[in-house]
Amino acid sequence: MEHIEMVEKLRERVNVSYEEAKAALEDNNWDLLDAMVQLEREGKMRYEYSSDSSKEAETEAQHKKREEQKEKGKTAVNSFFEEVKRLVMKANDHNLVISKDNKQIIAIPISIVLIILLLTLPAFGAIALAAVVSYFFGIRYSISKGQNAVQQTRSPEAEDSDWESSSTDQDLRD
Repeated sequence: MEHIEMVEKLRERVNVSYEEAKAALEDNNWDLLDAMVQLEREGKMRYEYSSDSSKEAETEAQHKKREEQKEKGKTAVNSFFEEVKRLVMKANDHNLVISKDNKQIIAIPISIVLIILLLTLPAFGAIALAAVVSYFFGIRYSISKGQNAVQQTRSPEAEDSDWESSSTDQDLRD
């Protein structure tokens, strides 16, 4: 090992100046161990316990920062999925109602309509054109809110038969 390398190695190990390290090595025939002992006897060695603890503290700080970033990432992902969940629930609560002559033909939850649109995305132009054309033939589209949005349409004959059966039930009870 060259003398310059030995001086640098001694400086790193005992944290002394270049001149002090070189003088100690020259006094001890370039023996590293003896030079370290001499510097320690003279009280010139400066121990840096803080370097180890500062490395640990730095490592701990980096670890903590990574954990915080992970938590932020989890929070961002969770909030995204919470927002998606809220939108899906809202879409389930609203219906696309298709009617003709003020009579409801069908009521479909908006979430189902969106899924159908996504699945038929290449044919979206044709679907939009069909919706516009059907509007001219008296088909109306509306969006209603609530679970009561889906209504059963009943024919007048069904209402009469319900009345008759209920009156028959009433007669049997009497």
